This record gives sequence, C-alpha cells and structure tokens, in this order.
Amino acid sequence: MANRMTITATAPPDGGYGWVIVVCFLIINSCLLPLTQCFGIIYGKQFSDMNITAAEISFLLHLNNSVMCSLGLFSGPLLKRFDFRQVSFMGSCLVCLGILATAFAKSYEALIVTVGIIIGAGQGILMPGMYIAVNSYFKRRLTLAISVQVTGASLTQIFMPQVCRFLLEEYDVQGTILILAGISLNVIPMAILLRPLKKPDPPPVQQTQSDHELESSEKGHVSERLLSPVYRETTVPAKNKQRRCAGIIKMLDLELFADRVYVIIIIGMGISFVSELNVILMTPFILDELAGFAKKDVATAMSVQASADIIGRLVIPIIAHRGGVPSKVMYIISLLGSSLGRTVLSIYYGEYYVVFLACAIVGLSKGIKAVFQSVIIPKHVSPDRLAAATGLNMISNGILSLILGPLIGWSHDISESYVYSLHVATALSLFCVALWTVDYLLSPKKPSQIEGP
Repeated sequence: MANRMTITATAPPDGGYGWVIVVCFLIINSCLLPLTQCFGIIYGKQFSDMNITAAEISFLLHLNNSVMCSLGLFSGPLLKRFDFRQVSFMGSCLVCLGILATAFAKSYEALIVTVGIIIGAGQGILMPGMYIAVNSYFKRRLTLAISVQVTGASLTQIFMPQVCRFLLEEYDVQGTILILAGISLNVIPMAILLRPLKKPDPPPVQQTQSDHELESSEKGHVSERLLSPVYRETTVPAKNKQRRCAGIIKMLDLELFADRVYVIIIIGMGISFVSELNVILMTPFILDELAGFAKKDVATAMSVQASADIIGRLVIPIIAHRGGVPSKVMYIISLLGSSLGRTVLSIYYGEYYVVFLACAIVGLSKGIKAVFQSVIIPKHVSPDRLAAATGLNMISNGILSLILGPLIGWSHDISESYVYSLHVATALSLFCVALWTVDYLLSPKKPSQIEGP
C-alpha cells in the first residue's frame, strides 16, 4: 500500500509512479546540462583572450568528469546508508551552488574549483541516485524508460546553444551563468519527488541456540581467557585486520573485479567514454579553429548535432529492441558511427555543409550510445550488485578521464591542429570495439550467456 513517502513493492512495477521518476530525471538533466554543453560557446572568446591552451581546457572539462566519476566509489555505500531521494537532494544542492559560484569565477584557477570540483562533486553524488531510482522502478521496460528520459533531456540541447548565444549578447558571461544558475534550482524539487520503493518487511525469524552452540560459545570464551598475552597481541589484531579488509571488500563489492567480462566492459566503456566526451565538449573550439565558424554557426551546428542526437535516443533503440540486437552490439555501432563522423570532419572541415553532416553523424551516434551505455551493466549484474557495479564503473571512468583526456588536448597543442585530436579520439573509440570483439570471439559461448537486447 502506497503512502506519501514510499511505495511498497516486491518487484519493479515497470510503470506507474516510475514514469514520474523518468520525468524528474528528464527535467534534472535538462536544467544541469546547458552549462557543460555550451561551455565552449560561453567561454570560447574569454579563453582565447586568456591564451588558455587546448590541453588546459581539456583538463578542466575532464577534471569535472573525473571528480564526478570518482565519487562513484562511494555511491554504493552512500546508497546503502541513504535512499536515492536523499542522495539526489544532496547532489542537487551542491551542483546549484557550483553553478552559482561559477558566475563569479574570474580566472582559470577559480573555474578549476567551481566547474571542476564543486559541480563535478555534486554531479557525482546526484547521478548514481537518479540512476538507481529509474532501475528500481523498471526492469522489462528499462530500455524504453531510459530512452524516453535521455531523449527528453536532449530536447533542450537543440535550442540552448541559441539561447546561450542570445544571453551572451545581452548579458555577457556572468549574466548568462547567473540565469543558468536560476534554471538549475528546478532540480531541487525534482529530487524531492524521487519517491523510493519500500520493500516489504520479511517475516520475523525466531533465533534459538542449541545446547551445542551454547557449549561451543562457553568454550570460546574460556579459550580466549587462557590465551597468552603474546598470542593475543599478535593473532587477534591480525584477525581484526583481515575482518576489516573483508568488510571493505564486501562494502564496495570489489569481488566484481573477479568477473572478467565485467572488467572488460568497464575498461572498454571507460576508454571510449573519454574519447566521446572530449570531442563533444570541445566541439565549439574545434569548429571555431578548423572550420572558421562564427559563434552563430557554432550554435547552429550544435543544434543540428542535438537534433540527430534525439533521433539516436528515441528511434534507434525501438528498432534495436524489435530486431533483438544486443546492447553491446548497439554500443559498438555507436562508436563506429562517431568515428566515421570525426573522420569526415577531420578531412572535409573546409566544406560548410559537410561539417554539418559530420556533426549530425556524431550526434546520431551519441544518442545511440547514451541509451545503450545505461543498460549494459544492469543486464550483466544482479540488481543487488547494481549500485556497486555502477560506482566501480564511474571510478574507472574518472581515472581514465583524468589520464587520457588531456592527451587529446596535448595532441592539439603539439600539432597545432584539432585534426590530430580527432584522430586520437577515434583511435581510443576503436580500441573499445577491438577489445569487445576479441573478447566475444575468444569466450566460450553458452546459451545462458547470450545477452538479450
């Protein structure tokens, strides 16, 4: 029976209030994405005037992602201690504070603190809570629910570049970010609406001790009293240390690293995540330098990319579901598509309309990837291990982002061209394709191991 705070259920309802959760997730993403999505439009000229290099820009954006993902290590224990509504609320407040503080950041170092650390930390707390919320309400319709939420959130990406361009012309950088900070405040009531499911209480089990157990317990106490001081000082602390280590392993579910398939999944997703994220966030800088686009053209290209993104999020998953195509295969297809788009852009960046075509290909692939990257891990691990598996995946993404992300920026600074940065990003994406393909070909095939769509 439902009450105001929770809904009691023995299994995911696959609908009902779950669609409210999806709408809340949609609005939260829509309110928080504009700053990072339009970061290049907002700060492009200012960074150029400050002579900030591509490596420094890349480091800033990847620091934000790395901090966000690194908190994934603690998302599992945090979500065991608090429900996902409480966790999401804490993250929402921190992100809003970070965006507001960014409006008053006047230097690159200040942006490191506000964008890289505060906003990154808030997102790192917020995202796992929302992710678990959706997975709590959906199982059979999980792919559909994720497709709806990420498609809806991407609608704002079509017009927000144009909105940010207009705001910059009217209110400059600080005024624009203050308005975005005001928009971000809408995430707080949305976080409050993330109503948790309450599992029914298990029937009470009466605990009894047999005579044998009592006798063993008494013998244990006697044996402990008879232990020599040296034995107690050396053996007991060792056992305590082992218990603490075992407790940490259990709390963080580090036993997941013994699952070879899971390890290969997070390595491939982590490396490809870095390459895809870098190009998406650096698109305004790439189009400005390579294609010589004005701010208006950059905003239009990003709107075209966002429009194609929506098709990739909404239409392609439905086709894949009806065709029974596994999630990992669709993820690989998305990486091949984005690699094709980047290659076209690196060769034909002087052709005005071909650049828009390349942006559309990258956007379509981004949309496909956004949906299927969210269902690969839930389809591989059991629901009780999902929070830990997601957290470990996020920490892997964070580490790889901080290591590999700046390399793409450095490749630009060394070659003085974004062409080589695009090629480096493509090589990283294709590494994931090769890794997963080789693993599939070398793994023994069992009917129970074949992944569903």
